Amino acid sequence: MLHQFFSKSKPIHFVVVYCLMLCWIVFISLMRSDSFKPVFLDIVWNGLLVLFILALFNFIVHRNRLTQNNSLALYFFSLFLMLFLGVSSDIDVLFSFSFFLLGLRRILSIRTAVDIRQKVFDAAFWMSISAFFQPQALFFLLLIYSSLALFEGKPNRFWFIPFVGVFVSVFLVFTWCYVTDHLPFFFDLFAFDNIVFWDFAQYSNAPNTLYFIFFTSLLTAFFFYKKLLRKSAIYRKVRLLIFFGWLISLLLIASFMSEADNLMLLLFPFVAIFSASFTEYIHKPILKELWMWLLTAFTAVLLIQSI
Repeated sequence: MLHQFFSKSKPIHFVVVYCLMLCWIVFISLMRSDSFKPVFLDIVWNGLLVLFILALFNFIVHRNRLTQNNSLALYFFSLFLMLFLGVSSDIDVLFSFSFFLLGLRRILSIRTAVDIRQKVFDAAFWMSISAFFQPQALFFLLLIYSSLALFEGKPNRFWFIPFVGVFVSVFLVFTWCYVTDHLPFFFDLFAFDNIVFWDFAQYSNAPNTLYFIFFTSLLTAFFFYKKLLRKSAIYRKVRLLIFFGWLISLLLIASFMSEADNLMLLLFPFVAIFSASFTEYIHKPILKELWMWLLTAFTAVLLIQSI
């Protein structure tokens, strides 16, 4: 039974989830390629990136006590990640997402009030690096200021540090492009003419995966918010940041619907945490199992459609 298996946090859960992810990566890579060498490199790169992403997400969840002592969030996150891999083969988006999670990790760590300058700088640096692959990730700098407002109160000197983090990342990328004679590549990073903002015609062409994630998040967000009110003050603020991150992700997808296939990846960590919290909220074991099997079944149907 799914809930019974993932109801406690054990290392075997990570191994099982990653093995399933790896099998899916191998399958879709073979389906999309007719040459062995390129497909082998795709499998290696995607496999390593997914391993890093799963490990980092699992660390964020347990380090900040975003769920109880279980692996439910990891399981739901892996389901959603499989959906993304089924509709997109853009490895740059996975790179961007890995840097995004590094930034999110540092944002949430501001709660400890230890070495805040370094944490704020790191968060801005990683988010801006993520934005080089996916420009919309830069909007998550707002989450840094939300964290500072929640944990530090009124504006202070820390509020200027994100600008330093962004400047350093831009300077390093510019230096690398200059040294390697790739300056046109650097300037192309700031060519936003291909980004379509508020294209309402795209709403009718949204993928089924996005509808599934959207309705799942709406259903579970209410219970997540209701549950955060019961937490201690410090962890209530951490959960409030997760809620803010979810809202930013929704706004980005609604604003840049033409890139929804890639942007929905930013929504996955928050919806996975919401789904785990909703599962914990259900009291009857049979209903917990039904909920998890229902999400798994919907995911399986969408994966079959993506083949």
